[in-house]
Amino acid sequence: MTVRAGVIPTFPPPFSDDFNQESTGQPDPAWTNPHHSTWTVQDGRFVCGNPTNDPAAPATAVITNLAAADFVMDYDCTSGDGGMFFRYQPYDSYYIFILRAGDAYFHIHDNNAWNGVYGYTAVNDPSGSRHVHLEGNGFTFTATISQPDVVTSFTDPNGLYDQGGFGFYSNSAGLSFDNVNTAPEPASLALLGLGGLGWFARRRVIR
Repeated sequence: MTVRAGVIPTFPPPFSDDFNQESTGQPDPAWTNPHHSTWTVQDGRFVCGNPTNDPAAPATAVITNLAAADFVMDYDCTSGDGGMFFRYQPYDSYYIFILRAGDAYFHIHDNNAWNGVYGYTAVNDPSGSRHVHLEGNGFTFTATISQPDVVTSFTDPNGLYDQGGFGFYSNSAGLSFDNVNTAPEPASLALLGLGGLGWFARRRVIR
């Protein structure tokens, strides 16, 4: 990320949702564009029902008004074929981290088509929920999966998507998510401070 003197970059505010504040069945209005399935709040979790199993049209629930570039993100999920997509672009183009019963990996979803498998790693399939920590720094993305701890990452050499919204993906009916938290990556906040200092210094010189 580059910060030029005189230019103050903008970052999305932190976002979190534990799905305990919503009324049963109705997710927070911030979750927009749920399509190709039915997403409901059940017992404090965000649950996917009836996905299409169509790779070109996966079951998604997306927040498009958070233009996250570099970020850190945490969430919990139950076992199944699903995950988190990020840097969402119009026409269903984004990066996605998928965690299944026995493996984990990244995909690029480009104009309604899956493109490649990156950072593939085998994982155990414990019962109950698993915690995932995602980081995006430039075009390198890292996922840490708990129970047990497994780390995988990949770098997109083509740098396709530099920012965009994020959301849940599911290809399994009944897959659920909870405790999602996302924020700008700490180094970006530090650069924001440096950029701000540069901006004020430049104003002092001009004046």
